[in-house]
Amino acid sequence: ELLRYRKLKVFQRDILVKTLLYKRGQLKKLEEQEDDAKKIDDIVEQEMSKSGHVNFKNPERKTYSGKLMSRINKLATIVKETVNYQDPDPTTTIKNLEKDIEQLSESLDVSEADLKVISSTIKNVELPKFSREKDKELSSILKTYSKYLKDYARKNLEAWQEVKNREQN
Repeated sequence: ELLRYRKLKVFQRDILVKTLLYKRGQLKKLEEQEDDAKKIDDIVEQEMSKSGHVNFKNPERKTYSGKLMSRINKLATIVKETVNYQDPDPTTTIKNLEKDIEQLSESLDVSEADLKVISSTIKNVELPKFSREKDKELSSILKTYSKYLKDYARKNLEAWQEVKNREQN
């Protein structure tokens, strides 16, 4: 039963580690997006201070294929944004992710501590107990076997003595 509990704890720890890695990846991605947004804001502020307006237009190709690809890219961007919907307030999301990461880290620490306690209990208590039980069982089996061999040897001796007595008579 303790081994089964240990196996479940290992499974729990593995899930916590994977979840923690995923959340840290999300946090890193959001922080990178925030940094990019800040860079863009800085560029916009610089352009506004220099000329009073910002040119948002990107030069598009004049060919038909360029316009088609541009529209396909716009459509793909819309679909991607719809699929990857995120909270409108990234700072709140970052704070929530940091709280989640902190809770997951604490849970991971508790799980690893539990795992150490379980492993040491198994190693120091359960395994010696199991070993003693198996030693007793093996000893009992060997005693029974030796009694059986002793009885068999006695019967075999009696049979040979009977044969010897018949030969002498």
